Amino acid sequence: MRIPEAPVRALAAATWRAHVQPSPPGWVDLGLNVPVMDTGRAREELGWTPRRDAVASLRELLAGMREPAGADTPPLRPRAGGPLRVRELLTGLGRRL
Repeated sequence: MRIPEAPVRALAAATWRAHVQPSPPGWVDLGLNVPVMDTGRAREELGWTPRRDAVASLRELLAGMREPAGADTPPLRPRAGGPLRVRELLTGLGRRL
């Protein structure tokens, strides 16, 4: 799927600076430059088959993002952001120095 890179990057930068979401705009570049992998050779030579398809994987990712699981680090702390990530806005988390 093709998406216009410049508007997506600008939107990510604006929402990050406004503390609406926690990811700096460089993550957009990372996501846009990830290579698409072909599993054909693993299937042919090793007889490998995936356990989940892309839709199931996406559903699992989204379910994991909804659960308040995490670790004791600021980005991974459960419920660190609060409603609408207000705590990040108030504390300046993500602010450039």
